[in-house]
Amino acid sequence: QVENFNALQTNVIPFFNRFGFLSAKKKRDFSKFKQIAKLIEQKNHLRVEGILKILEIRKEMNDYGKRKYSDEEILRILRD
Repeated sequence: QVENFNALQTNVIPFFNRFGFLSAKKKRDFSKFKQIAKLIEQKNHLRVEGILKILEIRKEMNDYGKRKYSDEEILRILRD
């Protein structure tokens, strides 16, 4: 778990860009992960439209796997 966005940009993403993945599914998910990171870097996560875009991309990742927070929970937290 990485909690520092700068570490994500300077260490994690470059590492996986360099060494890649064996699985096509992991490559696909990493590409979507980088899209989300780019949106955050551009501060789009600070607007509702940006959050909705991130949630849309997230749905396509991990084959709709179990999530810690549902889309509904995230949107409810933002509204409160």
